[in-house]
Amino acid sequence: MPLIAQCALLHTSTGNVTVEKEKHTDKSFNDTDSSFSLQIKILEKVLLTQAKNAVKNGDNIKLGAVRIVTTGMISELTTRSFPICPSFYCLAIALLWRAGHDKEVLATVQMISEQLMKNTPGVSLLAEMIIEITHQLPLGCQAESFNDSPLSNKRNEEQKDLVDEVFRCVSAFVSPQKNARRLLKKGQLREAMGLLTMVRQREVEKMEHNITMIKDLSFSTTEGDVSLKGHDFFTAALSVLKEATKMTNANRCRLFHSLYHFLQIWDPTALKLQYSEEEIEKNGHVLVQNETPIA
Repeated sequence: MPLIAQCALLHTSTGNVTVEKEKHTDKSFNDTDSSFSLQIKILEKVLLTQAKNAVKNGDNIKLGAVRIVTTGMISELTTRSFPICPSFYCLAIALLWRAGHDKEVLATVQMISEQLMKNTPGVSLLAEMIIEITHQLPLGCQAESFNDSPLSNKRNEEQKDLVDEVFRCVSAFVSPQKNARRLLKKGQLREAMGLLTMVRQREVEKMEHNITMIKDLSFSTTEGDVSLKGHDFFTAALSVLKEATKMTNANRCRLFHSLYHFLQIWDPTALKLQYSEEEIEKNGHVLVQNETPIA
């Protein structure tokens, strides 16, 4: 398992992230940056080992000590203008989140979004691991004491806002498809369709201006470990209707009308009718190729 995934300190360390496909890790820098090499050794030999043991044994005091050392080193490296490897950032976020230090979490994430570039090796995986940390663990789940967790009394509402803000900061490093999947999980169907439609429009504009060659203008429904299909959007639409009990019939029709036109671009195969041989024999007709249902 890559070092950065271990630094997330999750029981299911990879969550929904397919870390095996990550081509760039911290060790990509070993040959060119001695600072990264030293940071990796410190993580592997000292900090990560101590953090894992503290989590396993429920030793929140030791975990707090590791957090202080980790964040202190990041602060010192930043002051001296040394680059910081993504795994170091990941461990810091994991420790701060477990301690319930919401302001420090947000400040560190904002620093990451400002200092790292999209093409920085490992930054995409770092962003995904941060999202996994904030979604899998309750904020302050291993605070040294009740009072050490600033959000103990109103954690649920505050954590939701913090999770959204953290995601906003790192979303630029995550693929549009992964952003869309999260929006679907939150019931924001229109926002997800709008995001991917915008990406589609940009691809077309690039092709028209010969900025880049696109072999296939249709969306790729699979990117990395993400696979968004037509049924994902249809299921999300049904969830929206279930939650919005006061939605008028006109708005229901508009929702599915928008979904239909979106799927014509995103996943046209989802709109094709398919019959089994048994159904064809029973109904006495054969599906015409490329036939689509009437909206």
